[in-house]
Amino acid sequence: MSRFYPQRRLYLARNITPLWNAERILLSRHGMDPQKAGWQFPLITEHIHLEARDPLVAQLQHFCKVVKGMEEPRTRGEDATRTLAVARAILKSGASGDPVDLLY
Repeated sequence: MSRFYPQRRLYLARNITPLWNAERILLSRHGMDPQKAGWQFPLITEHIHLEARDPLVAQLQHFCKVVKGMEEPRTRGEDATRTLAVARAILKSGASGDPVDLLY
C-alpha cells in the first residue's frame, strides 16, 4: 500500500508481462494542468479496457493501413530513430559499463 494513497497498491515493474494480457488496467495520473502535478495533488483514476489481441498483428495491420493511406502513422520516423538510439546506447553502456553519449 502507498503511504500517500493507502487505498491503492503500488506495483514494481519487475515483470510487466501480465500487463500485456490484462483486459483492464487502472491508470492513475495527474490532470492536464502542469501546475497541479505532484504528490500534494490528488490523482485522477480511470479504468482502461483493452481488447485482447496479438500486438504484432495489430502493429502490422496499422502499418498496412498507413501504407494504403487509410490512417496516419502513430509515431514519426524521428521518434523511432531516437528510440532506437536510446536502445543502442543502453546496450553499448551495458556492455562497456561506461556512460554513452546519445547522438541522433
